Amino acid sequence: MSIILGTFLFPILGFFLSIFLKKIFNKKILFFIGFFSLLASFLSSLFSLYFFYKLKKHFFLFNLWNLMSVDKFKFNISFLLDELSLYMLIMITGIGIIIYSFSYWYMYLEEEVTKFFSYINLFISSMSILVLSDNFLLLYFGWESVGICSYLLVSFYNKNCKNVFYSIKSFLISKISDIFFLISILLIYYCFKTFNIIEISKILNLNNGYQNLFFIKLVCIFLLLSAISKSAQFPFHTWLPYAMVGPTTASALIHSATMVTSGVYLISRARDIFIFDNEFFFIISLVGSASIVLGSILAIFNKDIKKILAYSTISQIGYMFLSIGAKAWNEAILYLISHAIFKSLIFISTCCIIANNKNNQNIFKISMSKEDNILAYFSFLIGSLSLMSFPVITLGFYSKGEILFKIFESKNYLFLYIAIIGSIFTTIYTLRLFLNVLSLNKGSISKNLHENFFHDIPLLVLMFFSTFLGFFAIPNLSHFFCQINKKNNFYNYLEVLSSIVTIVTFIFYFLSKKNKLFTKKNFILEKIYTFIIPMFKKDFYINSFYTFLEYLYVFLSKILYKDISKKFISISIFFIKFFNKLFLEFHCGSLKRYIIIFFVVLVFTTTLIMFI
Repeated sequence: MSIILGTFLFPILGFFLSIFLKKIFNKKILFFIGFFSLLASFLSSLFSLYFFYKLKKHFFLFNLWNLMSVDKFKFNISFLLDELSLYMLIMITGIGIIIYSFSYWYMYLEEEVTKFFSYINLFISSMSILVLSDNFLLLYFGWESVGICSYLLVSFYNKNCKNVFYSIKSFLISKISDIFFLISILLIYYCFKTFNIIEISKILNLNNGYQNLFFIKLVCIFLLLSAISKSAQFPFHTWLPYAMVGPTTASALIHSATMVTSGVYLISRARDIFIFDNEFFFIISLVGSASIVLGSILAIFNKDIKKILAYSTISQIGYMFLSIGAKAWNEAILYLISHAIFKSLIFISTCCIIANNKNNQNIFKISMSKEDNILAYFSFLIGSLSLMSFPVITLGFYSKGEILFKIFESKNYLFLYIAIIGSIFTTIYTLRLFLNVLSLNKGSISKNLHENFFHDIPLLVLMFFSTFLGFFAIPNLSHFFCQINKKNNFYNYLEVLSSIVTIVTFIFYFLSKKNKLFTKKNFILEKIYTFIIPMFKKDFYINSFYTFLEYLYVFLSKILYKDISKKFISISIFFIKFFNKLFLEFHCGSLKRYIIIFFVVLVFTTTLIMFI
């Protein structure tokens, strides 16, 4: 089973080889070095899957070495392989190699493309470490590494000052999650005297944590805050649209299988801590609901294709949080994998659309017809249908239907209504997106890239798995999460209801667009809610609030930097000198001046007494 270590060792080897051999080999050879290292990583995860079920064990532990040992404190570099980490690894390495291959076609003409390839290798390796860690300290190392890799990929186009500014802003906002995570790790050690995930689970299962109930609540709060921030959930979602300044293939990786899934994985991995206090599941549901509604509304009112997809990611990750809030762990991971597949398909087909439209990203000015690129056309169509959970034929329909049923079973009907409303909004913005993009030819097409093997295969593979066939390939982790799945008639009713909602929204939107109710110049909502639209377009002013906090921070830091005590002392010295000089003027020996001063003081004192 040690072959599982290859999932992070091969990509990091590919990263170092790409860096050190940069001046020796050309970018084609360097690409294949990175490609084969990722392929070896993916095969390692597949072989591990085979041996995992052959050896019939619940989990495997790999203790590589003891990095630090001080008294009772030990920091081991050790890994945990169970069903959760195994399927996450298959998803990360599988999606990673597909996006890497597609990047060869999309970014081959870029000057520093080898640097981009090496960053992807490092990113996959960091995610693998994060997923395999058997203790929170090593998981934090992977967590930080993922953040740094994300910054390197987002800031790839660093010759543009605006891109650099947004990538730094995105990086700094996402650092909030790191601070919260670090605080939670310190609290975990205080409560359990260990960072090891299995040992913590044993302590909690033996009910030995009640004496630290208050601190366990604090651990849950900080873990949840770090997960919300990393997964771009409300109110820490603002970094994700900023991160869209990077290459579209980098966005595909960040939005599908890596960065944004980290928060969902963290809560799933620390589920024993969260189960210890059930109050937090309601909060997780609230966060998920708010993100679903907010993300989908912002997607409806945006014109930039990449930002629409960014807000879509915020909204869809909200469904995973909502699922966890209903304690449907299996369904959350199932939707995480489904979302990774169809979202990466939409993103890489978006690469084709942007490349064929002179890098324009305005959905009212770009277009893609079957004649331009038939494969990208149908990829974008199938990915979009899966995103809106189009009935029967798409992967998204089955995976989201499972979440709706679990919310119904948990009797949280308010959250069920919000999830259904979110589905309506998702259908609206997705229809608005692909009906505008896959419609008439609006502008001149710039086709400077020609399809080849690295363009076709990634699209075909993702297109296949984005259909209903993909649902058979997604694992069921009910046994791992100790969930009992009993589907009754209500499951079928919900599937029918969900289908009706999607189809009715589809027909309504289509007819409305045909009657020019939803065109860009006659947007019916803009006519009715003209005073609300600016709020939607400006992210509910949440960005403005954060900007205000930034200015406040800068203002306070300037004041503190100047050392107020020194200012106070200098003012005091000034007044002492002033009064000293004044009294010396009075003490001049002139009788006439003494009499004038006496009367002035007498009048002033009398007036003061009268008013008092």
